Amino acid sequence: MASDETFRRLGTQDFTTSEMVTRYLALTLLLAMSAAAGYVLGRGAPRHGGWSIADWQAARLATLVRFFFWITIVGYVLWLAVGAVRGLRAEDVLGVLLQREGAIYRAKLMLTPVAGVSTLTQFGPTCMVLLVVCRRIDARIAFWKYGLVIVSLSAVRAMVFAERLALVETLVAATVMCALTQHAGSPSRRTAWALAPALGFVALPVVFGLFEYSRSWVNFYASRYSGSFVDFAIERLTLYYVTSVNNGAMAISFDGLGPRFPADTLAVAWTAPGLQQLFAPLVNGNSAVHRLEQLREAFGDPEYTNRAFFMNVQYELGLVLAALFVVALGLALGAIYGRGLNQHLPSLVLYATLFVGFIEVGRITY
Repeated sequence: MASDETFRRLGTQDFTTSEMVTRYLALTLLLAMSAAAGYVLGRGAPRHGGWSIADWQAARLATLVRFFFWITIVGYVLWLAVGAVRGLRAEDVLGVLLQREGAIYRAKLMLTPVAGVSTLTQFGPTCMVLLVVCRRIDARIAFWKYGLVIVSLSAVRAMVFAERLALVETLVAATVMCALTQHAGSPSRRTAWALAPALGFVALPVVFGLFEYSRSWVNFYASRYSGSFVDFAIERLTLYYVTSVNNGAMAISFDGLGPRFPADTLAVAWTAPGLQQLFAPLVNGNSAVHRLEQLREAFGDPEYTNRAFFMNVQYELGLVLAALFVVALGLALGAIYGRGLNQHLPSLVLYATLFVGFIEVGRITY
C-alpha cells in the first residue's frame, strides 16, 4: 500500500489490515484456481484450422454489426441531447478540445451518465469485436468506417470524462479478437498477434499518461506538483489501484462484512438497458448505497472512488457467499476462454468483449 503520508495528502488514511489483505489474496487465488478448472472443463477436444460459417450466418452477423453500431450511436446522440437540455453549449465542447481551464469540469457536470441512455454506448466494444469477425470471414467486407466512428467517440469520451477505460476497452477488445482469430499468415505474424494483448500492460501507463496530461496536468498539477510529469503519471496510476483496495477496506472497517444489498457486485443487472429503470427504485432507495456515498464523502478522496472487486464482494456478500461467487465466476470465465480457444464463436466474442474486465478485476467490479 501507499505510505501514510500519501494517504494524509489525499485527505484519508490507510484502512487496510493484514487480515483484509489475506482475504483479498485468498479470493484472488480462488478465482485463478477456479478459472483454471473452468478452462479444463470448457476446452474439450481441440479443433484446428479456425472456424467457418454459412453465408446466411455471415449475413446475419453483418446485420448484428449494424445493429450494435447504431445502438451505440443512438446512445451517444441521446446522451448529448440530455446534456444540451441541461445547458451544455458548443463552447463547452470546444473548450474541452482546446484544454481551457474548467471546461472539462463543466462538460462532465452537464453530461453525467443517464440511466438507460449512456449504458447503450457500452455496445461499442461488442461492435468492434464483431467487425473483426466479419473481416476474418470475408476480407472484402468494408466496415472500417464503423470502427473509426466508434473509436473516435470513445476517444472523445475518454478526453471529456477522463474515462480512459471507454477507449481502452474498445481498442483492446478488437486487438484480442484479432489475436484469437489469427490462423493465417506467417508464423512470425501469428506470434506477433498472440503477444499483442500482453502489450496492453506496456500501453496502459502510456495511454494513461497521455490523457492525464491534458486532463489534469496542464490545467492544475503542473504548477503544484513537485516532481516531473512522468513521476506524477506513475504515482497517479498506482494510486488508482491502491485506493480502490483502501476504499473497500474503509467500507469493511466501518460496516463489517456482508451480506447486504449487492449494488456493485451485481451492477450488470441493475444497470443493463431496459432493466436499469426497473431496478432504479430498489437501487436508489437502498440505504447501503447511500451509506457508501456518505463514507466516501467523509473519509475518501473525491478523485479516487473505485472499490476493488475482491474487497467489494466481501463487503456486500460476506466471506462465504463471496467465495462461492468467486468460484462460480472463475469457472465461467475459464470455460469461456477454453471454448473460445476451441474456436467457439460466441465464446470468442464474449471473451474479447470482457477481456478488459478480466484484467481490471483487481481494481473495479466491471
